[in-house]
Amino acid sequence: LYTAGEEDSWSPIEIRDNAQVFIVGGSDTTANSMIYLIWAVCKLPDVKKKLLAELATLPEDFGYEDLREMPYLNWIVNETLRLYTALPCGLPRIVPAGGSELAGHFIPERATVTTQAYSLHRDEHAFPDPYRFYPDRWEHTTQEMKDCTMPFGGGSRTCLGRHLARIELRLITARFFRNFPNATVSELEGMCDKDMEPALHFLMVPSGHRCLIKLNGDA
Repeated sequence: LYTAGEEDSWSPIEIRDNAQVFIVGGSDTTANSMIYLIWAVCKLPDVKKKLLAELATLPEDFGYEDLREMPYLNWIVNETLRLYTALPCGLPRIVPAGGSELAGHFIPERATVTTQAYSLHRDEHAFPDPYRFYPDRWEHTTQEMKDCTMPFGGGSRTCLGRHLARIELRLITARFFRNFPNATVSELEGMCDKDMEPALHFLMVPSGHRCLIKLNGDA
């Protein structure tokens, strides 16, 4: 954007406005994904143990390039985006005049069509035991798994902030569990798994509208 601006294609105001769209547009989605990631890892001691062991190898001044090379951390991010996609429902589109043919099926003009990630990410052929949070499944990523993964959409309308979102998820996860290695799910105020059952609105959010975590294993 800066280079384009130097060529008189983008004004400083346009650059600022686009930056704001990236920040605001990705704040609640990334936050929701982060909530589910921390909750899922805190619930599964074996997963947290593997993550902590990997994070222990990081230098004190680690950066995003270090995190990109952390296999298990990235498997956790992938599994979170698969099972708890922030935007599980696709955005509707109207078929243009004349209709369209897709995979041998004719779709008439003005029909409303959409795709959505929720069912695709739970395809048992691509993801055996699909409702289980199991980061290790990403150790051997198949082409079918790649084809059935679209947490940021796909094609020409894929999310522009997808790389920033992954950087944020890696960084926050690493910082959180390095600072609070004993974090566990709280049972205060009746907090339970039911609170974390996904409610599908425009975004996926915890149905209980809360996620309580004990940072140091204390009540």
